[in-house]
Amino acid sequence: MPTPTELTEIAVRRGRDKKRKNAIAALLCGAVPAVLLSFYSGSAASWELWLLGFIVGLIWGDAFEYVYHRWLLHRPRSPLGTGHHEHHARIGTAEEAEYVALISSPLNIFLLFVLNGAPAFLVASRMDLWGVLSGVFIGWTVYLIVTEEIHWRIHLNGWLLPDFGLLVLITCAITTFLTAAITCFYRSLICCLEARGGEKAKCLSNLQETRPVRTVDAPSRVGSTGRGSRSALLPESGDMPIFEFRKF
Repeated sequence: MPTPTELTEIAVRRGRDKKRKNAIAALLCGAVPAVLLSFYSGSAASWELWLLGFIVGLIWGDAFEYVYHRWLLHRPRSPLGTGHHEHHARIGTAEEAEYVALISSPLNIFLLFVLNGAPAFLVASRMDLWGVLSGVFIGWTVYLIVTEEIHWRIHLNGWLLPDFGLLVLITCAITTFLTAAITCFYRSLICCLEARGGEKAKCLSNLQETRPVRTVDAPSRVGSTGRGSRSALLPESGDMPIFEFRKF
């Protein structure tokens, strides 16, 4: 029978293996769609849109994790919380490390990306925000990997910043993210408005522009005046010519 120390080593190995597989799955589910979207749309290459989407992805991921954790995993008699309840039950035991992972398997990570990516894809397709969507996928990937690592270090007494330094770092990060988000949103809005205004002005100028015309000589009047012929305007298209005659 293995000793508690050996059980702890086995649990740590299994926990690290699960954490590594989850990180690889998050990279594949997030980075691959982001790269494909960058080739699909030229707007995806804009770093401002990528940064805006990255911030949205971090906020979205944190909000989703809170709602999922608070109201689904900790809901009484919820089938979704079975693994999470086991995680809490193993805290302080030799097998704790094996159940530290926030997400139990790479398949569940794939399902999370599908569940969150479907509405994000619909919004991006409606509003033509493929660059923002690329950043959102990257934000989800970074959030999953970093949150998993922090959770692992908390449970296994790994190195973390002191509480005060962590608080300052989080405050500065949130301030920087919000400032960058507002700046990127403002610049993107101005660009969209200028583009739409330019298109409207071009349409109006095209409508007001006179089409090129040619003139033809109307047949001479048969009469005593002998003034010859008058000119009538014909459109450049193949419409029937319209002759204008006046009585003299």
